Amino acid sequence: MRLPLSQDQPPLLADPARMVVSAGVERLAFADSYGLFHQGRQDLVALNATADHIWQAIAAGRDTGEVAAELAAQDPAAAPFVADAVEQWLAGGWMLPADVAVALEGEPHACLELCILDIGFSIETYGAAPPAGVLEIFQPLAGAAAVRHRLQVAEWRGRYVLVIDGFCRGLFAPDAIAPSLKGGLTNRLTASVADGFLAHGALVAGPRRLFLSGAPGAGKSTLALALGQAGFQCLSDDIIHVDPRGHMRGAPFPPGLKTGAWPLLASVIDGLDAVPIHRRADGQFVRFLPSQVSRGDAGALDAFVVLDRRAEGPAEILPLSGLEAVHVLLASAFAAAGRISAEQVRGLAAAFAAARCLTLRYSDLPGAVRALRALVPDE
Repeated sequence: MRLPLSQDQPPLLADPARMVVSAGVERLAFADSYGLFHQGRQDLVALNATADHIWQAIAAGRDTGEVAAELAAQDPAAAPFVADAVEQWLAGGWMLPADVAVALEGEPHACLELCILDIGFSIETYGAAPPAGVLEIFQPLAGAAAVRHRLQVAEWRGRYVLVIDGFCRGLFAPDAIAPSLKGGLTNRLTASVADGFLAHGALVAGPRRLFLSGAPGAGKSTLALALGQAGFQCLSDDIIHVDPRGHMRGAPFPPGLKTGAWPLLASVIDGLDAVPIHRRADGQFVRFLPSQVSRGDAGALDAFVVLDRRAEGPAEILPLSGLEAVHVLLASAFAAAGRISAEQVRGLAAAFAAARCLTLRYSDLPGAVRALRALVPDE
């Protein structure tokens, strides 16, 4: 199998281009140094004297070719610094192409409105559409709600600029734009949910509603999708909303399946090998499976299951105290206000007192599915 390589792209600045400074970016001058601050990214970086000179020239409206020629006249070896610096600034969202900035002020070519946990989003595309299949990944999230967050995507020289709520997030290769959109949606969602809090985990439902928790690599997504093929509904493989009563509701983002899970699920999910491959910002390759997740209402939890993946050994279910289960849940929790109230935790304790709290120790996926299926009585 050949994985796509985001690096396999032609040079961005083979032809000169004009740039504009992204919204919320400020150049800072100190007594002995220079820096840039990006409000949208909440990031501060240093500039050396050459980089600061390039920044100021580009920000003043001179195109990249003019600035490179000026540097080459002073030092022929310095000319490539312009392309290197501008490409880094584009990748990080510090600058964006001037023609893209103009396009984003106009009407979008297409718009997909989404509703996630009752919060409205829009994905708007300008000029050339994103690569085939990208918008389809998010189609199951479509819904009507007052739009609170705009994600704008514009093609430029074979790559894609992403702007979220007016702040540029960067320039992305074709195989990286879908994960970047999902990351942007997730980031804005976590900052917007005011009622209750969000937690990291997977939620499946059927005769019983199960919350799967565990450390990264414990297999939450893989197990949730496998359970989805064994009679459950996968309601989320990533983000769970916990309301003030302690009821759980999944944010039905398209599951992003990493490479290690592909062979495990190839035999149970038809056509998995044909699903396009995308590259996340952390370099991981993923396949998105929007058809494998369902929307669901908030509901009381039947079981909270902490996954403990081992190298070998049979699958076994072990008891877990309610106190320890709540501790595990809160360790992965995020509240938009920055804190979880005592009242919320009282509701959570009451919900967990009525639910089973368990540890699933397992080494193979079929054994884990059988163990969790055994929790559900035959009807």
